[in-house]
Amino acid sequence: MQNPIQARGIRSLGFIVVGALTLAVVAGMALTHATVPESMMWSWHDGMWNSGHIAGWGGWGWGMILFGLLWMALLIALPVYAVYWLTTRSPTDGHTDDSALAVLQERYARGEIDDEEFDHRRARLVSDDDRF
Repeated sequence: MQNPIQARGIRSLGFIVVGALTLAVVAGMALTHATVPESMMWSWHDGMWNSGHIAGWGGWGWGMILFGLLWMALLIALPVYAVYWLTTRSPTDGHTDDSALAVLQERYARGEIDDEEFDHRRARLVSDDDRF
């Protein structure tokens, strides 16, 4: 069973990461809009859009558009993947599970196994944990 405090912490961390990345993207878009001259945007001035589609950039104009779309897809995909990864992984990922030892202790407490068998199986479980 998942610890509710750990689950809440993972979800909170996920929301913090998504919020920080969203803030960074919005700030980057605002800075880009503020620093690019109007003549470089969709205007009727002699910018790169005036005398034909992406006329001022030659063949690289399409590459810039495709790279921009790829970059936007990456900026959207990374936070989505981060939230997915943080919310779907179990708290025991990368750690051994102690449930086998708990079952062994319960069987010993109920008297189903004797001292010798308990010690033998516990030593085996502990040595298996050390190998990983």
